[in-house]
Amino acid sequence: MNYSFKERYLLEANLRYDGTSKFPTNLKWRWFPSFSAGWVISEEGFMSGARTWLDQLKLRASVGWVGNDQGIGRFLYVQYYNTGGQPGWNLGPEYNLGMGGTISEGDLANPDLRWEKKFEYNLGLDFAFLDNRLYGSFDAYFRQTKDLLWDYEVPTPPYQYPTLLANAGPMHSYGVELVISGAPVKTTN
Repeated sequence: MNYSFKERYLLEANLRYDGTSKFPTNLKWRWFPSFSAGWVISEEGFMSGARTWLDQLKLRASVGWVGNDQGIGRFLYVQYYNTGGQPGWNLGPEYNLGMGGTISEGDLANPDLRWEKKFEYNLGLDFAFLDNRLYGSFDAYFRQTKDLLWDYEVPTPPYQYPTLLANAGPMHSYGVELVISGAPVKTTN
């Protein structure tokens, strides 16, 4: 949903309800809201004297949550078993099936896998000058990731598997970005 008043004051709200088959039934659906606001300063009356050289000046802010289930396989929360091999007795994590071969435990399952959640807020400024020949943006952001999906190294023994996908603790990142671009000056012959 978005709203614009006099093309100067801008509001937007989003509400996503995402689902995935990569997590257990009770954890596969989550709500992810986000909100943003903008102020087109260059459209204000007090900026009328700058309109000969200033094409756009817009201040914007946003805050929101996004879910991530990318980069992981499906059904990693379910323990499965492999079958095959030659008939006979085996020692260790494999079990004898008699004449049909063996059955062995598949990759280590994690029944607690859940969405990786990213929270971010952003403050930005868009600008354009001289008939849009010079334009760009400045952004400052802070991002916090909760329940980071991470492959842990599992000590062996006791486990026969080198890694386990799990939700790790939080991770923070922040920064600034400045983009300045220019359009070629039109010349006449």
